[in-house]
Amino acid sequence: MDRITVYADGSSLNNGSSDSGCGWDCKLIYRGHEKMKSGGDKGKTNNQMEMAAVLEAVRSITDKSITVEVYSDSKYVVETLNGNFSIKKNVGMRSRAYILRRRK
Repeated sequence: MDRITVYADGSSLNNGSSDSGCGWDCKLIYRGHEKMKSGGDKGKTNNQMEMAAVLEAVRSITDKSITVEVYSDSKYVVETLNGNFSIKKNVGMRSRAYILRRRK
């Protein structure tokens, strides 16, 4: 079965402060081919960068019929993608995660 494997990570120095240095990266693997993506921002939280890595990976996938397997060291990302994370301010992130789960 075709599958795209995604490894995603994000970080934030001085988490959540207005001058925090933030970054994310992801690696997509499909049929032996690898693609790396990364980016950054300021004033964001670690959780925002963790999720940004996953979202940017999925946005770069053009064939929406292929199963995507995501690996993350973030409990926030894992629980959100599995539908177990619920905080009112994260409703937008949950909606995006639900879309990712429906892609299968």
